[in-house]
Amino acid sequence: MTEFELVALAVAALASATMSGVVGFGGGVILLGVLLLFLDPLEAIPVHGAIQIFSNSTRGIRLRSHIDRRIVANHLVLLIPGSLLGLLVASSVPVDLGRALIATWRPRWITPRLEQPLAPKAFLGVGALQGFVNVPLGATGPLVTPFFKVSTTTRHAFVATFAATQTAGHLAKVALFGIDGFDFIDHGPAVLVGAAAVIVGTMIGTWLLGRVSEERFRAIFVTALTVISIRLILTSVL
Repeated sequence: MTEFELVALAVAALASATMSGVVGFGGGVILLGVLLLFLDPLEAIPVHGAIQIFSNSTRGIRLRSHIDRRIVANHLVLLIPGSLLGLLVASSVPVDLGRALIATWRPRWITPRLEQPLAPKAFLGVGALQGFVNVPLGATGPLVTPFFKVSTTTRHAFVATFAATQTAGHLAKVALFGIDGFDFIDHGPAVLVGAAAVIVGTMIGTWLLGRVSEERFRAIFVTALTVISIRLILTSVL
């Protein structure tokens, strides 16, 4: 990447991590979109995953007392098997189609029970789904956040729990791409610049989170989910 591209990446990473620190998700989709301007999809996805490890782990550490460990434990069980399956199909999934599918997915259309919290064991399936989709498409926030939002009691618990599971998901994805032969050293400057920017952005975002009421947080969450979904649809058809 050129110096200009690295600067653009730093700005996007800072802004996206700040957003995720407040809302809990969405920044990864934005950051992936920026990376896709400069890199091929099968380069952008692992680089994005490496950067997002720093973003989500920083958020999880700062809010660690709010993590729902039962959800995380169940989510991890089938995450790697799902990720392995995702790696097998990664090269054959059209990226634009995947974006559209993530954008238009609304679990409450599938089951009205989503208005009630899911049992922790239901996250066995959520983990498998997230692992499978995360490898070929790179970002799964709009797809799985409704499951976490309805199953956590506060905005802090939602942001913290989702950050913990996302950290695990990106770790699995990066490991699998590395085993498959992806050379992260060649993309070291992008990863380092992005990592530094998302750490700062996450610190800012989690600070802002404590200053947002539950009512306003819900409004921001719905708005962010809608805007990101529209953006994904538009980028998949234009």
